[in-house]
Amino acid sequence: MTEEREKKYGKITWKRVPGHSGYLGNERADTIATSYAEGNDVTFAHGTREEYERMFGGKLI
Repeated sequence: MTEEREKKYGKITWKRVPGHSGYLGNERADTIATSYAEGNDVTFAHGTREEYERMFGGKLI
């Protein structure tokens, strides 16, 4: 299954980042999880990494 996924989507590289340290992707994941837990709607971004960074104001990497 991993090989099939890699062929379809490309290789995934996992990076460990400290929680609540200002990393945009980590902070965004926390916002999404908290919003869902509180029963609120969530807006998801679709597009390039650059568009995502502009939308949420920060750098993913």
